[in-house]
Amino acid sequence: RRLSQVIWDTLSPQFPLDLPEGRAALEDALKRVAGDIADPTVRQHYQSYFRKMLWEKGAAKTKPARERSAHVERMVVQHHSAALETLSSRMLKTLIQFPALLHKSHVEETLSRLDIRTAHLDALRNALLSAIEDSNTDDPAAFMDYLRSQLPGDLLDGLMNDTLRLPYASTLSVEDAQILWNETAEAYQISHLEFELKELQDNLGPAMDEAAYQRLIELKQAIDKAYHARTFSTAQPDVA
Repeated sequence: RRLSQVIWDTLSPQFPLDLPEGRAALEDALKRVAGDIADPTVRQHYQSYFRKMLWEKGAAKTKPARERSAHVERMVVQHHSAALETLSSRMLKTLIQFPALLHKSHVEETLSRLDIRTAHLDALRNALLSAIEDSNTDDPAAFMDYLRSQLPGDLLDGLMNDTLRLPYASTLSVEDAQILWNETAEAYQISHLEFELKELQDNLGPAMDEAAYQRLIELKQAIDKAYHARTFSTAQPDVA
């Protein structure tokens, strides 16, 4: 076995991977181990392997036991947040059209942490994460073939029939696409915080303990901070 696998097999049982806190603690421990590797190329390989294993563990915990009907799928989207699903879909489609972004570390991290609750978008997210290590993102045809091999039926073709409409799509560069990704990610962060705040407010009822009150304050402060820190103007509809 490779040393990276030995390290994973040794450390991972020490953390409760069924909990977000456990996965986060394991991620920190693995980062410390990889950070001690002097050679930057070897260190990057270890980091990539550890990220892949963490993503697989996270996906295994959230994967539904069976396929959901279209009716249930729509209910999940409505309960979660249509705005969040729209932004998630836009980010995934950006990566399909510009796979070179997958090799940006902040893009990888954001992609892995998206709160996706619909099965078809989650399957696409996992396929994109796997593509970072297992496909040639510099070859568009090979990249698309890989995605098709990872997704059930004609799921990818269905998604591509509703491709992201971009301004000046024929001349858009990877750098332009990264700006678009960053803007969408900032909008997603704000929408997610606002959704969490609404859920908390809806579930509080007449009684509010100290912990819930503190979380309420933290969310409001985080939303204000995110709005002040954003680098984009008010969102406009996609243009053809």
